[in-house]
Amino acid sequence: MRIIRFLILSLCFLFICPPVNAHLGGGPPFVQIDGKYAQSNPVYQGESIVHLPQDLSPDTYVVNSPIVLSVDIPALTRQTTIPAAMAKDLTFRWSYALGENFEKRDPHYQQGSKTSYSFTKPGSYLIILEGKSPLDASYLTLDTVQIDVVPHDSYLLPKPAMFIGTDSNNPTKPVVFVSKATVDSSTRLKSVLWDFGDIRLSSGKQATHTFSDLDQYGIASVINRVIDQNGIIADVAVKVENVDSVLSLKPLATSSADLITIGKSSDVPKEKNMTWILVGAVLVVIVLAGFFVFRFFAKNT
Repeated sequence: MRIIRFLILSLCFLFICPPVNAHLGGGPPFVQIDGKYAQSNPVYQGESIVHLPQDLSPDTYVVNSPIVLSVDIPALTRQTTIPAAMAKDLTFRWSYALGENFEKRDPHYQQGSKTSYSFTKPGSYLIILEGKSPLDASYLTLDTVQIDVVPHDSYLLPKPAMFIGTDSNNPTKPVVFVSKATVDSSTRLKSVLWDFGDIRLSSGKQATHTFSDLDQYGIASVINRVIDQNGIIADVAVKVENVDSVLSLKPLATSSADLITIGKSSDVPKEKNMTWILVGAVLVVIVLAGFFVFRFFAKNT
């Protein structure tokens, strides 16, 4: 009887629980952080070049403070349709990743349905929850949650914002995207990443893209990620649709509507060329120094 139960549980994992995307489709949360449920990430739409978390933590957490993570198993069974009687046979493990695209995964795992972490450095950490039945050869990813660890309680998370410049909404014409992100006054913006769904990652505060490969009534997403110097991450995204050869650009999540402004290409703010500003400042210093040196020698001759 126990073997039959394990076989059914394995089939549940293989055919009901996907390797990723546990919350795709708006399923109920089942990961808790310090007793609060993680929230579904409104920007998450599945696999992308920018590695998006499926969920977001409900709060921020200060460095060197313990963060308790747990699985609500009854909620998990409702999400995956695994029978409650079989859920107790699941094995869970936790790990985390960091980096601008969560590309640096810590090789160590913590076992159990409940664990805790304490991070000594500020930054955004991707918590990865995996599970398997006794007959599974490998673990399957059940959820990924972004946790933001800040230097102090009053620290402000990066706020992504985007200006989009287009003159004709023509899919064959370039569209300009400009990051207008703001960060805490104690830090600066470190990096800006863009994912246009074309299997490559662009960087910089400003990027240009042409949607000529977007078929009639095709839909694409533009993901903008900003990272401050403490490694804390924030994402915003735009849905792009080709409707009768006219581009329709809208916020992917209604909650971020106030972060996105659409205007004309001529309205794109011009970036200051800091190189020439520095060169000019150096020249002014040299001229002034030469002037004072000349006056000094003129007085003493």
